[in-house]
Amino acid sequence: MAPQPQPQPQPQRPTVPRYTFVMLIILGIYYIFWSIGLLPIILLWDVVHFYFSPFLSLSRTIHLLQQVLKPASMLPFTFNLSGLFNLLMKIFVLFPLGTFLWLIDEYILTDWKKVKIVKPLFILGQPRSGTTKLQSLMDTDQNFHCLRPYEFLAPFLSIQYLIRWIADMDSKYLNHALAKGIQERTRVNTNSSQSAKMRPIEITKAEEDDFMFQLWFHTGILVAAFFGEPEVHKELHNFGKNDPEERKKMMRLHSQIVQKSLFLNGNGTKRYMNKWVMGWNGEVQAAREFYPDAEYLVIVRDKHQAVPSWVKLVGLLAEDWTAYNFVNLRGETRDEFIRLTAEGYQQMIQFCKTIPPERIQLLKFEEFFADMPHQMKQIYNHFGWEMTKEFENNLIHQQNKQTEFTGTKLDYSQISEQEINALFPDLSQLFPGK
Repeated sequence: MAPQPQPQPQPQRPTVPRYTFVMLIILGIYYIFWSIGLLPIILLWDVVHFYFSPFLSLSRTIHLLQQVLKPASMLPFTFNLSGLFNLLMKIFVLFPLGTFLWLIDEYILTDWKKVKIVKPLFILGQPRSGTTKLQSLMDTDQNFHCLRPYEFLAPFLSIQYLIRWIADMDSKYLNHALAKGIQERTRVNTNSSQSAKMRPIEITKAEEDDFMFQLWFHTGILVAAFFGEPEVHKELHNFGKNDPEERKKMMRLHSQIVQKSLFLNGNGTKRYMNKWVMGWNGEVQAAREFYPDAEYLVIVRDKHQAVPSWVKLVGLLAEDWTAYNFVNLRGETRDEFIRLTAEGYQQMIQFCKTIPPERIQLLKFEEFFADMPHQMKQIYNHFGWEMTKEFENNLIHQQNKQTEFTGTKLDYSQISEQEINALFPDLSQLFPGK
């Protein structure tokens, strides 16, 4: 196949920074604090809370503030303002308020601490490899429990109790009218967004836990879209190169949020399950050390199907959040993102080869979706799990709904076939002799 011509990048025009409306609301709230004489106390807590916070540290916050203001090649300064407003929103609202609510859980609402996380299941793979569908299927087994985005958006028992009380009142007196209205507006990426058509992200449906690191530690490949420098992308993506104490802090937060969720959903009787496809930056490896009894379900898809789709999706998500698609700019930042993604493929191969066979099951994308009930039975037999009749019937129902798989149309408009072949290893080596 002849190389396809790649579009030439063009300087981007300024647009209204994302989160401008949110920043105006925050300024209005702080004006109210000033008018009633509470502003000095609020500002003092904005600084002091870092000492108690389980989230992003003060030194790291200052570093990110410096990085987000660095000019980005071919991007107007409004791009920097989008990143700045996103970070300031966390500094002046999310982190100080979250720390206060977290301390209530830590010292008053403490029953969640009794819950143990036993043999968690991690669904692994590369992005755009069918992990979301696999997770949604496993989530219908009542023996498992996945975190929902609203749980790591508000990982505080006081807020979760309030949400449940409101839901109860809605059920009793409003015939679920409030729930129905919220259900229509729960997508993080809007219904009109191109990214939503590829990968809807909804706060009430099972999601991957990597998002909690992006939210509470401002790190990860998607958060990197707010920064214009390739070196910052590398820094934010590479979890394994973080300070060891910072990594422990992040994993400790993860386990505590999981404990709270298990406490609220079955009081520890369910088994925790997590999809983790953006964690080949050191997160999955850290989770292996933090959860030594974990088991792994890994789905593998051909790189020529998965990589172009992932590159396109990340560009669209970046455009949703910052108004600019750094993938289309085809500069050093885009190239660094491609390199980091390819590095994740190599990390996946190395990781899977080091897990004892009894604790890992590898799946081929096409084979799994061709016969999900049969494939799932093999998974359950491999790990020694008991499959309920209800879950088995749901698998049959889902298979009947599944349209015949005809393959994905290859789209090399944003990354060439030659680039994929040169940079990305072949995951089929995980199936020797097949």
